[in-house]
Amino acid sequence: METQKPTFKWVVRYNMAHVVMMHEQEVFSREDSAKLLTGLRDIEALGVERFPLDPEYQGVHPAIEAALVKRYGYEVGGRILTGRARGDVHHTAGRLTVRDKLIEVLDEIIALREVILQLAEQHTETIMPAYTWFQAAQPTTLAHDLLHIVEGFEANFAHLKNNFREVNLGTCEAGVGCGTDYPINRERVGELLGFEGLVENTKFAHRDMGIAEVFLLADLAVLMGHLFRFTDDLYPMTSQEYGYIDFGDEWCTTSFIMPQKKNPTSFKSFRFKALKALSDATMGINTYFTSPSNMLGEMSHIARIAVGCMDQQVIPALRHMKGMMPTLTINKELARERAGAYFTQGTNLADTIAREKNLSFRTAHRIVGVLTRDAVKQNIKPAGITLEMVDQAAQEILGHPIRLDAKALRDALDPEVIVKSRKGTGSTGPEMIRNAIANRKKASADDRHWLREKSRVLEDAETKLMRAVDAIVGAVSG
Repeated sequence: METQKPTFKWVVRYNMAHVVMMHEQEVFSREDSAKLLTGLRDIEALGVERFPLDPEYQGVHPAIEAALVKRYGYEVGGRILTGRARGDVHHTAGRLTVRDKLIEVLDEIIALREVILQLAEQHTETIMPAYTWFQAAQPTTLAHDLLHIVEGFEANFAHLKNNFREVNLGTCEAGVGCGTDYPINRERVGELLGFEGLVENTKFAHRDMGIAEVFLLADLAVLMGHLFRFTDDLYPMTSQEYGYIDFGDEWCTTSFIMPQKKNPTSFKSFRFKALKALSDATMGINTYFTSPSNMLGEMSHIARIAVGCMDQQVIPALRHMKGMMPTLTINKELARERAGAYFTQGTNLADTIAREKNLSFRTAHRIVGVLTRDAVKQNIKPAGITLEMVDQAAQEILGHPIRLDAKALRDALDPEVIVKSRKGTGSTGPEMIRNAIANRKKASADDRHWLREKSRVLEDAETKLMRAVDAIVGAVSG
């Protein structure tokens, strides 16, 4: 009973939509419909915490039906399930509850993208090293690094939009999979509940309840994995060894024994929440795989797993990151120094040699490899590389010096010049970064517009349902 509490609102609303439709189809009399709808409105007004959910009834819907029977007797209250199965109510209410939570998730993803974009705008020319295998690789900017995260969240959002479309198909009025001989109107119930359409085949609607939620759980796990991987990239940069990224004190803790410590403990929650989301997805998939199509008890749990995943893992994690990101600060001087301290210029120098001296990239790569080896042995930093050292390396590989131009060498070793030289779509050049930010802003605005439209449609459906209820109840009471 406790696990079904989140569906309470939608059990009531689905019952209302069913009664309205049965009245319109002339199955229920106006008087009986008005009584049922009045009872349902009173139950909704009580709310889930005040309504007596006796565990004896083994579910929210049976408890509501029992309350209607107690109030109006079996001849009125006992009509509420006409033309439906209990699974109809549980699964439709579960799916509607999933839909509500998914809207929250989508809204939080957009909000997080907007926060990260605001931060990226402040750091279009903040130079830092990019890493591969935890080794400094090439110069980049903080904005470029942040934009790769934003674009990833766009991909997550696109998948979850598809999940929303699948979740927003009604399985209502399917009975036990074979339909009913009552003159029901499934489309009308779906309309009153804001569904975009129906799962047409009633057996598929009944026996495969939970399939849309299984797909959703998989995409939620991917979203959480993306969020965790982002924090896992940031985490080492907060250490003294990296030392150039910091977060506000409110997102960190001190040690109970070491008073000098500032521990970025917020990061650990993302790992746990991501692993729990993956566990939830695995549980949903296993439930679907191991539930015979004529034994549906376990299938009704999948929507609850999805709601729990969003409510306890996904939404808190997105809000957590949304709160942390505005407090991120970077030591620009140190980050730029690190960007040029560990031979991140190697690729650019090889490109310069290949271009200036008409050599293959692989030959230039070998020359720079020898140059780097010798510089490290002599404890010479990239800024100390000379034309003579380049010629010595070329002599080892080619058997003769290459006489590289001094300005070409200087520019090839300057992280700022390197970053600005990248002018392909999506690369680190400031103009490309500004273009990318504009594109990401537009994508975010488009997604927010899409979400507002979906929310508006659901609000209109709710208004339509309440007006239909008022019209029936008011006609009788009037």
